[in-house]
Amino acid sequence: MPFTSAGFLFFFLPIVIIVYYLFNFIGKNQLNNLVLILFSLSFYMVSGLRTTIYLSLFIIIIYLSGKILEYINTKVMKRSFFILSLLFIVLTLSYYKYITLIIELFQVKTGVSIIVPLGLSFIMFEAISYLVDIYKGNAKSGSLIDVFLFFTFFPKIASGPIVLWKDFSSQIYNRTVSVDLFFSGMNRVMIGFAKKSIIADSLGVVVNDITSNAPLGIDSPTAIFGALCYFLQIYYDFSGYSDIAIGISRMFGFKFKENFNYPYTSLSIGEFWRRWHISLGSWFREYIYIPLGGNRKHVYINLFIVFLITGIWHGSTLNFVIWGIAHGILIMMERFAREK
Repeated sequence: MPFTSAGFLFFFLPIVIIVYYLFNFIGKNQLNNLVLILFSLSFYMVSGLRTTIYLSLFIIIIYLSGKILEYINTKVMKRSFFILSLLFIVLTLSYYKYITLIIELFQVKTGVSIIVPLGLSFIMFEAISYLVDIYKGNAKSGSLIDVFLFFTFFPKIASGPIVLWKDFSSQIYNRTVSVDLFFSGMNRVMIGFAKKSIIADSLGVVVNDITSNAPLGIDSPTAIFGALCYFLQIYYDFSGYSDIAIGISRMFGFKFKENFNYPYTSLSIGEFWRRWHISLGSWFREYIYIPLGGNRKHVYINLFIVFLITGIWHGSTLNFVIWGIAHGILIMMERFAREK
């Protein structure tokens, strides 16, 4: 159910807000959390009942894994179970993202259609955040209700932003709603809606017209104009969705970090990636770059690995791998030039 659809804007969202605020008068955050979970599962169920069941089973597995991590006292056993849990998440993500590519590559006839769950990559990254934060002692595990709310909260489940467990868990029972916060959130939703529906979708029509005529041949000015339109379409589409997600979350009392900070005003590649999809960059820095050694050792290798994984995460085709390698090399060159 897209955020910009009439069903979401004029039916689903108003009902959730009305019910949520009615329960808010009772003063029980636990009831509010249950309301959000039920509506979030309903939102997710639009993508399919089977994927919703898979998501629920996955959440239960991650919840139990977090409890087991807290229960184990032996350092070696705890580390071993932690690695196995992470391996389960990575293999699950890899299966859904790359099984279709493998089937096509080896021309295997399975007769089975692979349905990729909505928001798969974001859910898996948040699952890693949940287990790592518990393992490192940065946050405690939550109840089953807490964990379901973390993973299913509908504003962020489809397109992010990626929210870390240690940031989300502190708001589960310690958030408030107010008139100012509500209208601030609504204002943000309207900005996001304008970005997506007015700017991005209009640019998308132009891009589609140009690309559909590309096989017939287009001149250089048209190609440059089409690239510029696509350049802007991607930003306004993604940042628009992020604005809507942040705004809706704010209406329910949740405060999420910004996901974009005028990335096209950047003066370098490194600065661009600090301003673009900030939640993804923060996730990679905290859970990949720093554990590899960060700025302490093997800086260039660490940077290259991070961008290679970023490319692989974005897509299952070879061009994404090349994209990751290219950006990794450019980032290393920029870092080398800055340090000299």
